Amino acid sequence: MAVKAPPPPPKAAVATWTGYYAGVNIGYGIGDDPTTVSTVSGAAFPGLTPGTPIYGAPRSFSIDPKGVIGGGQVGYNLQFAPSWVAGFEADIQGSGMRNQQNCIIPCGAPISTVPTGFLTFFPVTFSTLSEEHKIDWFGTVRGRFGYAAGPVLVYATGGLAYGEVNRNGNVVGQTNFILGGTVNSFAGSYSASSTKAGWTLGGGVEGQLTTNWSVKAEYLYIDLGTTTDSFSTFYTSGFPATGQAGLRTVTSSFRENIFRAGLNYKWGG
Repeated sequence: MAVKAPPPPPKAAVATWTGYYAGVNIGYGIGDDPTTVSTVSGAAFPGLTPGTPIYGAPRSFSIDPKGVIGGGQVGYNLQFAPSWVAGFEADIQGSGMRNQQNCIIPCGAPISTVPTGFLTFFPVTFSTLSEEHKIDWFGTVRGRFGYAAGPVLVYATGGLAYGEVNRNGNVVGQTNFILGGTVNSFAGSYSASSTKAGWTLGGGVEGQLTTNWSVKAEYLYIDLGTTTDSFSTFYTSGFPATGQAGLRTVTSSFRENIFRAGLNYKWGG
């Protein structure tokens, strides 16, 4: 009798990226937020018309919020032709990114209010002059496009970014007579929060662990635009004892670098 040939071994599953997926991620954010502070005299400033620039040119510096970020993502991929992959992804992140710059004008060092005139005899000394940025949360909605080499996908991504940016500042200082003694003290502070929208661009690599599970490493550059805040300082003692000492305008841009790793579960195909 003829012996039947054994059945052929089952075909190995072909790696595909097509399908819906959801997952989690964790990483670290490093910001680069260029900021400018300009100051003009207030209504009660002795000897100057309100709105006169004081303390020299606007001060420019960078506040670089840093911290751990983490959240979740959902998306869909379609593999075609046969190794290209296109899709979309949306994510939401909690953020611990924050940083503060103090003594924007050097603290404890006398500085002239204006370069000429009798006010040069009355320099100002700051004990506190700070600005802080915090990003409590952010999210993105992005397209993805990449090339799949079997179970490995290399991709570029970009689209909409949005998030909550918090700012606060604090000023404490005093006016001195050049020959000795304190003329007055002044102080002021502010706190502001905005939900800003901008754009993001980046890329990453993702590898399939099994038919359903994959891991990824990703970088995103996020630009959340610019904020402008104004706040006043007021005299707290001396001459004059009350009134608006100065008006400060703070302009900041929010530019963040996001590095993260993620785990996804895919279904469908």
